[in-house]
Amino acid sequence: MQDLKELYQEVILDHNRNPRNFRAMEHASCEARGHNPLCGDRLKLFLKIKNDVIEDISFEGQGCAISQASASIMTEVLNGLSCEEARALFDKVHQLLTVEQFDIQSLPFFKATSSCWGSSLSCSSQMCIPCMAYFNCCFKKSN
Repeated sequence: MQDLKELYQEVILDHNRNPRNFRAMEHASCEARGHNPLCGDRLKLFLKIKNDVIEDISFEGQGCAISQASASIMTEVLNGLSCEEARALFDKVHQLLTVEQFDIQSLPFFKATSSCWGSSLSCSSQMCIPCMAYFNCCFKKSN
């Protein structure tokens, strides 16, 4: 279990220090903002959707290591997915955060860290869930 915690910390630190897709996007199909008033984290998400596929995704913002890392990971996971696949993933993440008996193993990118979430889930969910909710709304605009 200690190895998993160390891996989790390494992934979070790596994505915080070297966030993927951290940039403003010109000509985005959709832009959305996320804000956690409890700690001050702020995020702006950019999406380019073409033919019902996420052609590009990026973000800008500031906040704690977990909020920045979770946004970075989110962009890597969603880039290239169809809107239908992204919506299904959104539904699973939403269940993870709202259903008491959720099977975390159904989310492949959470398998390595499932025993390490603890209180940090709050920070990542405070930023990613509002952004993914806005992101979900963007599909309606692009179709």
